[in-house]
Amino acid sequence: MTVTGSRSISNTHSSTVGVDVEGLSAAVGFDVTRTKTWMVSASYVVPRGKYGTLRAHPLYNRKSFKAYWKVGGGYAGKGIAYQVIGICYTHSAR
Repeated sequence: MTVTGSRSISNTHSSTVGVDVEGLSAAVGFDVTRTKTWMVSASYVVPRGKYGTLRAHPLYNRKSFKAYWKVGGGYAGKGIAYQVIGICYTHSAR
């Protein structure tokens, strides 16, 4: 069995407070709004008499962050930014 194709996957973020994406991107070291197209290709030999599945899903680098107010510098909230760093494949047979 083989899976091939392409998929557009976006970096993303979530937080407990509104954040400026340009400042957040600079702080975590990657563009949190970037979308990239990944080429997917994998094969798996399914044993005779079995049904197989082959799946491809994004692999993320996770970075936690804390946000502080510009005025006064007090703690404002926290969040997580996810950067797509590759594609992970899983397979099974039953």
